[in-house]
Amino acid sequence: MNPPAESYEAAKRGQGIDYTKSPIDGKEMSVVLRLMEDMGTILDETLFVTNAGKRSGDDPIWRWTVAITRKAHHDGVPLAAGTDSFGNSARDAVPNVHREMELLLNECGPTPLEAIHAATYEGARTVGMEKSYGTVEAGKVADLVVLREAPTSGITRTKGIVAVVKGGVVYQRQ
Repeated sequence: MNPPAESYEAAKRGQGIDYTKSPIDGKEMSVVLRLMEDMGTILDETLFVTNAGKRSGDDPIWRWTVAITRKAHHDGVPLAAGTDSFGNSARDAVPNVHREMELLLNECGPTPLEAIHAATYEGARTVGMEKSYGTVEAGKVADLVVLREAPTSGITRTKGIVAVVKGGVVYQRQ
C-alpha cells in the first residue's frame, strides 16, 4: 500500500481514482454510501492528508474528499477522524488529529461533539477496540485528556490540554 503522499501524487498524475469522473451525487457513490450506512461501515476520511500543504480549493482531490465526507455525514455513515499521520512532537504542539477534527467540523458539517466522537469512539471502533477505548466508562482503559475549556463551543479548544491520563496515570502538561 502506498503512503498517503505517494497516493496523492499518483492521483495527480492520473493514476488511481479519477476524481473528476466519480461524481459524489452519482448512482455508484449513492449506492456505496447507502451500503456503508446499512452495514455500519466507518468512513476514515483523512481530510488532514488531502489538505496537507494547504492545497488550493481548485484541487479536485481535496474538493472530492470534502464533498464525499460531507455527503457521508449527511447520509448517516459513521466517520472516523483519521489522519494517517500522528504528527511530529518536535514540531507540533498536538497530534494531527486535532487539525483533522477542525477540518471535519469546518468543511463537512459535524458538530464539535460529533467530530470528537469521530476521533475517539469511532477511531477505537475502526480498529476493533471500542470495548476498551473510545469513551470514558467504568471498565475501560483510562486514557483521556483533560481540557482547559469545553470544546463544545469551539473545536480548537481540544488543543488546550491540561493533563493526559494514560492507563490511569495522570501526566500534567508543562
